[in-house]
Amino acid sequence: MPPPVPRRRRTHRLFIFGCAAGCLGLVLAFILGLTLIILAALDLHPFEPKLPRGAVPVPGEFVGTWQAVDDPRSTITIRPDGKGDCSIYHGRDDYQLAGARVRYDDVHRSLSLKYSILGPSWHVDEPPHPAGGGTEMRLDGRLYRKVGPATLPSPGKAWI
Repeated sequence: MPPPVPRRRRTHRLFIFGCAAGCLGLVLAFILGLTLIILAALDLHPFEPKLPRGAVPVPGEFVGTWQAVDDPRSTITIRPDGKGDCSIYHGRDDYQLAGARVRYDDVHRSLSLKYSILGPSWHVDEPPHPAGGGTEMRLDGRLYRKVGPATLPSPGKAWI
């Protein structure tokens, strides 16, 4: 009579299942981590910066559409909700942003439109003030005139 066939152990299958589950867990953790990093980099919910109660992102006198005196193509639109758009043509520093976060730093006298760290910042040489029948401000030495109220960007226009 031939010797009995030894039974296979199931540890081999369990080992393969354990490795597959571990690899799947690592891939899911990597995807979740990458998603959270992207949300944080773009200042999207839940990483959106919160303002103190009663604080406004930009003083009311900055709200509106501003046009550069030296190049009418260059505009900055600041909305009351703290979002804004800009089309800036200035030599090699051309920017076009829509729906960026607008912040005014009173201590450093700077105005910025940014997606996280991407976007322009200006030193406010002269804050908005009445001049010549309108309102003007000077940013980084460039004169801007208020040409109208803040308007929403046209849908389907997404610049970066």
